[in-house]
Amino acid sequence: MDSCNLRPGQTFAVIGAGGLGQLGTQYAKAMGFQVIAIDVNDKALETCKKQGADMTFNSMSQAGDYVSEVKKLTNGGVHAAAVFSASAAA
Repeated sequence: MDSCNLRPGQTFAVIGAGGLGQLGTQYAKAMGFQVIAIDVNDKALETCKKQGADMTFNSMSQAGDYVSEVKKLTNGGVHAAAVFSASAAA
């Protein structure tokens, strides 16, 4: 996250809300970023929400809809994103 050169208040997307994504969520919140967590697992997304994620999206059940919602909520898109998933689709 340091290499993203984000400033507090900017938006960071966590792609993959498993263990590493949850850790990424915590670090991003501690650094003052707005966090969007994206995953296919609602339980993992709920954990990220409890750890401070401002928004969560299930990319499987909300397929397509979440992309336009993210763009709308962030005025065009996130400032940076990191993939915390081993899935090739992520």
